[in-house]
Amino acid sequence: MLLNDTAVTDDGLKRLGRFKALEELELRGTTITGKALTYLQTLPRLSYLNLCDTQINDGDIDALNEICSLVSVSLLGSEVTEAGLTKLQVAGSLASEPVDQSTLTCLAELTELDFARQPFSGCHTVSLGPS
Repeated sequence: MLLNDTAVTDDGLKRLGRFKALEELELRGTTITGKALTYLQTLPRLSYLNLCDTQINDGDIDALNEICSLVSVSLLGSEVTEAGLTKLQVAGSLASEPVDQSTLTCLAELTELDFARQPFSGCHTVSLGPS
Protein backbone atom coordinates (compact mmCIF):
# COMPACT_ATOMS: atom_id res chain seq x y z
CA MET A 1 0.00 0.00 0.00
CA LEU A 2 1.50 3.31 -1.07
CA LEU A 3 0.80 6.19 1.31
CA ASN A 4 4.00 8.14 0.59
CA ASP A 5 3.74 11.92 1.00
CA THR A 6 0.09 11.79 2.03
CA ALA A 7 -1.70 13.38 4.98
CA VAL A 8 -2.17 10.00 6.70
CA THR A 9 -2.07 10.28 10.49
CA ASP A 10 -1.28 7.92 13.33
CA ASP A 11 -4.98 7.51 14.06
CA GLY A 12 -5.70 6.99 10.37
CA LEU A 13 -3.45 3.94 10.39
CA LYS A 14 -5.72 2.26 12.96
CA ARG A 15 -8.00 1.41 10.06
CA LEU A 16 -5.31 -0.69 8.40
CA GLY A 17 -5.89 -3.43 10.98
CA ARG A 18 -8.63 -4.92 8.84
CA PHE A 19 -6.19 -5.53 5.97
CA LYS A 20 -4.71 -8.74 7.40
CA ALA A 21 -3.13 -9.69 4.06
CA LEU A 22 -1.18 -6.41 3.74
CA GLU A 23 2.47 -7.23 3.05
CA GLU A 24 4.04 -3.90 2.05
CA LEU A 25 3.43 -0.43 3.45
CA GLU A 26 5.09 2.77 2.26
CA LEU A 27 4.81 5.74 4.63
CA ARG A 28 7.71 7.86 3.34
CA GLY A 29 7.31 11.59 3.91
CA THR A 30 4.31 11.33 6.23
CA THR A 31 3.90 12.84 9.69
CA ILE A 32 3.40 9.50 11.44
CA THR A 33 5.07 8.84 14.77
CA GLY A 34 5.78 5.79 16.89
CA LYS A 35 2.12 5.67 17.93
CA ALA A 36 1.29 4.44 14.41
CA LEU A 37 3.70 1.52 14.79
CA THR A 38 1.52 0.03 17.54
CA TYR A 39 -1.38 -0.16 15.07
CA LEU A 40 0.80 -1.96 12.53
CA GLN A 41 1.55 -4.74 15.03
CA THR A 42 -1.83 -6.29 14.15
CA LEU A 43 -0.81 -6.93 10.54
CA PRO A 44 0.45 -10.54 10.51
CA ARG A 45 1.85 -10.48 6.95
CA LEU A 46 3.51 -7.05 6.90
CA SER A 47 7.01 -7.78 5.64
CA TYR A 48 8.18 -4.43 4.18
CA LEU A 49 7.84 -1.05 5.87
CA ASN A 50 9.14 2.24 4.46
CA LEU A 51 9.56 4.85 7.21
CA CYS A 52 11.87 7.19 5.27
CA ASP A 53 11.60 10.89 6.04
CA THR A 54 9.24 10.35 8.98
CA GLN A 55 9.37 11.41 12.62
CA ILE A 56 10.15 7.85 13.76
CA ASN A 57 12.94 8.08 16.37
CA ASP A 58 14.95 6.00 18.84
CA GLY A 59 12.05 5.93 21.31
CA ASP A 60 9.92 4.15 18.71
CA ILE A 61 12.24 1.18 18.20
CA ASP A 62 10.47 -0.94 20.83
CA ALA A 63 7.19 -0.62 18.92
CA LEU A 64 9.00 -1.45 15.67
CA ASN A 65 10.46 -4.57 17.30
CA GLU A 66 6.92 -5.81 17.96
CA ILE A 67 6.03 -6.01 14.26
CA CYS A 68 7.02 -9.65 14.09
CA SER A 69 6.60 -10.29 10.37
CA LEU A 70 8.96 -7.54 9.11
CA VAL A 71 11.73 -8.58 6.75
CA SER A 72 12.74 -5.16 5.41
CA VAL A 73 12.60 -1.70 7.01
CA SER A 74 13.71 1.58 5.40
CA LEU A 75 14.66 4.39 7.78
CA LEU A 76 16.32 6.89 5.42
CA GLY A 77 15.93 10.42 6.72
CA SER A 78 14.07 9.35 9.85
CA GLU A 79 15.09 10.54 13.30
CA VAL A 80 16.53 7.15 14.27
CA THR A 81 20.16 7.45 15.36
CA GLU A 82 22.94 4.91 15.47
CA ALA A 83 22.11 4.30 19.14
CA GLY A 84 18.51 3.52 18.18
CA LEU A 85 19.56 1.06 15.51
CA THR A 86 21.48 -0.97 18.07
CA LYS A 87 18.15 -1.56 19.84
CA LEU A 88 16.68 -3.35 16.85
CA GLN A 89 16.07 -6.91 17.95
CA VAL A 90 17.49 -9.06 15.18
CA ALA A 91 18.98 -12.49 15.06
CA GLY A 92 22.40 -11.29 13.96
CA SER A 93 24.50 -8.20 14.47
CA LEU A 94 23.93 -4.68 13.22
CA ALA A 95 27.07 -3.07 11.75
CA SER A 96 29.80 -3.24 14.38
CA GLU A 97 27.43 -2.79 17.32
CA PRO A 98 26.42 -5.91 19.25
CA VAL A 99 22.72 -6.66 19.61
CA ASP A 100 21.59 -7.84 23.02
CA GLN A 101 20.62 -11.44 22.22
CA SER A 102 18.83 -11.81 25.57
CA THR A 103 16.07 -9.45 24.43
CA LEU A 104 15.29 -10.98 21.05
CA THR A 105 11.60 -10.97 20.27
CA CYS A 106 10.12 -10.33 16.88
CA LEU A 107 12.43 -8.95 14.21
CA ALA A 108 14.33 -12.23 13.93
CA GLU A 109 13.28 -12.52 10.28
CA LEU A 110 14.62 -9.07 9.30
CA THR A 111 17.08 -9.48 6.44
CA GLU A 112 17.38 -5.93 5.14
CA LEU A 113 17.74 -2.58 6.86
CA ASP A 114 18.17 0.58 4.81
CA PHE A 115 19.66 3.54 6.68
CA ALA A 116 21.75 5.35 4.09
CA ARG A 117 21.95 9.15 4.49
CA GLN A 118 21.79 8.79 8.27
CA PRO A 119 24.49 10.74 10.16
CA PHE A 120 26.25 7.69 11.60
CA SER A 121 29.91 7.36 12.26
CA GLY A 122 31.96 4.65 10.61
CA CYS A 123 30.59 1.96 8.35
CA HIS A 124 27.03 2.19 7.04
CA THR A 125 26.69 -1.44 6.05
CA VAL A 126 24.46 -3.87 7.81
CA SER A 127 25.09 -7.52 8.51
CA LEU A 128 21.98 -9.31 9.65
CA GLY A 129 23.29 -12.84 9.40
CA PRO A 130 24.20 -15.02 12.36
CA SER A 131 26.92 -13.58 14.56
